[in-house]
Amino acid sequence: MTFAVVACPYCKKAKTFELGRKSTTCAHCSRTLKLEHLGVFHQTESLEEAQLAAGELNARYGGLGATAEFRKALAEANPEPPMPDPDDPWAPVHRAARTESSEVGRADAVARALTAVEGEWTQEKLTEAFERVGLKPGKAEAHLKRMLDTSVIYEPRAGRYRSLNS
Repeated sequence: MTFAVVACPYCKKAKTFELGRKSTTCAHCSRTLKLEHLGVFHQTESLEEAQLAAGELNARYGGLGATAEFRKALAEANPEPPMPDPDDPWAPVHRAARTESSEVGRADAVARALTAVEGEWTQEKLTEAFERVGLKPGKAEAHLKRMLDTSVIYEPRAGRYRSLNS
């Protein structure tokens, strides 16, 4: 079994995974990473070695021994995900989600952006938005319930939602 280390293009945290996988989820920011588009920083047959390399990558990127060359290599290996075309109706949702670092913050930002773009929206629209911005679509229902319970959103009509702060 061969292991590799990449850096999440969203939060820049290292991720260890088994080679051959097509995608993985970042443990730090919960975004789905398509591995074929990411540069591999380290590859080994040893899980322990891969984990040590991931720790070193996090330490170096976090300022503990980081150099200009290292930061440049990180940026080249993991470019920022491209923004959608400004004419794309999902562009405001992408922009809103990129401003937050936590999954809860991104989910709330998506709900606010959907309200700004759509007015009222459905759970299906939230699920689609989650998928488009890299959040797990399967978590849309749980976030919808949380946002209702914490008054981030409200339900003006059955099955239709709006953000309170759009």
